[in-house]
Amino acid sequence: MKYNSKIIQDDMQNIDNMFSINKIEKNLSIMVTGCNGMIATYLIYYFIHLNDKYKFNLKIYGITRNLKKSVEKYKDVLDRNDLEFINHDVNFEFDFDIKVDYIFHFASSADPNNILKNPVDIIKANTLGTINVMEYARKKNVKKVIFSSTREVYGKMNDDCELINEKDLGIIDWLGVRACYPESKKMGECIINSYNLQYNIPYTILRIAHSYGPGMPVSNDGRIMSDLINNVINNENIVLKSDGSSVRGFCYISDLISAIMIATFVGDSNSTYNICNEDENITILDLANKLVELFPKKKLSVSYKKMSQVEKEAYCKFKRVKMDTNKIRSLGWMPIVDLDTGLKNTVNSFERRD
Repeated sequence: MKYNSKIIQDDMQNIDNMFSINKIEKNLSIMVTGCNGMIATYLIYYFIHLNDKYKFNLKIYGITRNLKKSVEKYKDVLDRNDLEFINHDVNFEFDFDIKVDYIFHFASSADPNNILKNPVDIIKANTLGTINVMEYARKKNVKKVIFSSTREVYGKMNDDCELINEKDLGIIDWLGVRACYPESKKMGECIINSYNLQYNIPYTILRIAHSYGPGMPVSNDGRIMSDLINNVINNENIVLKSDGSSVRGFCYISDLISAIMIATFVGDSNSTYNICNEDENITILDLANKLVELFPKKKLSVSYKKMSQVEKEAYCKFKRVKMDTNKIRSLGWMPIVDLDTGLKNTVNSFERRD
């Protein structure tokens, strides 16, 4: 996934179309943790785009615990003066000294396979990692910390709840197999708010649901969109592990980035925002069939295979309730990339060499 590819550049333009760039100051220094992830990568690309197209003179620092992977992922932009990678694990105290105005803390993992195999690592990144980020933010007197959270912090809602807004509270079984992820994200939010209360560090919390796009993890991930995209790009028939009746709403990456930019630079400080796309809800079965229809030359089919009990434990079992996005929409945001376009972009990004 190269920065100068047509798909990426079109996505950058889509973000411009939704977000007013005059809301960002020039000459900022921006840190992005977890920079090998899909969302963090697009954030870095967008900041580069602002430099290239609008001369914003932003300095971007990518925090990575796997420098070799970062060098490979960003190889087409490594020679830039505005981008620098720092080999550091957020679970350890930040031992470097650079000026930072904004920190986007996206170092985390949410895939079911990691949840099963590395729950302690997930907890560390969302708690200890967040403390280390906030300590650095305190020392450097940053303008704001932006935290990537999840819709799962809401947990199980009451049966009569039809729409979840940012003030709603649900229940999480903290001894469940999957609890390491939503519980540690909840604590991450609490840590950030506590640093604001004690040290007056501004923040924005993003509760993100079901995002996808170029650069998403697809190999051995376990999330439904990742698994389906992996099947398509490898010309494999799609094998569902359920009857496919579950409903999801998927937010394409450029829509997600525009929402993040609006929440960060237009929204109120010390606020939480739901970010998702509930405009094109679709069953998993219909999503699988749609992918087959969008790529007819691959001649794929859809079938079923029962999920093992161990696999089931890594997935959320709560009844799905839609998220209320009125708060972020009130700032002028709305998703503009339809599902068909997003799916085509995602699959094609893995198959093209540009």
